[in-house]
Amino acid sequence: MVAVRETLHPAGCLSSAEGECMERRKPLTADPVKAREWRQRGAANYQRRQREKPLKAASRKSPRRNDAPWREECLARRGEYCRACKGNYGVLASATRIEVDHIMPRSQGGPSVVENGLPLCSAHHQAKTESRMKIDPAWLDQDQIAWLAEVAWVAWGDDGQPHGRGWRHFAPLAVDPSGGA
Repeated sequence: MVAVRETLHPAGCLSSAEGECMERRKPLTADPVKAREWRQRGAANYQRRQREKPLKAASRKSPRRNDAPWREECLARRGEYCRACKGNYGVLASATRIEVDHIMPRSQGGPSVVENGLPLCSAHHQAKTESRMKIDPAWLDQDQIAWLAEVAWVAWGDDGQPHGRGWRHFAPLAVDPSGGA
């Protein structure tokens, strides 16, 4: 506990929001509860002013793009089923829909090219986006694996472990312990 000195507050002087005398910069009160309330009120006012500041012009732009043509091309080439659960939701309108995930995330420079698209149901897409699920290399086609190595996002070593910038997004390859692939 910090000791608070008792000081007399000069009559008529101005005080700051933190509860200090502007002339002496000493606490206005010896009551630690009152001093804490004043500090909290000052912090709350600061946070309110920060929230009320106008947004910068650059942050007003929408980060969304029209990926509909890319999505349709991915589903046409890869099939309209979830690669994780093999569920075909394209037929049932009421069921969970198929979404196309960017294997190399857009936030990390992943382009909207067919090789970077992975069809997933909305539940698995959300799990992958939140890093609760890793991509199994068995879900990828050979052209996708080649593209990921070409852009130096991920590749798998002889031990089956992923390496490269995006290794955290992928599960290891299933390697046969007897030496056969």
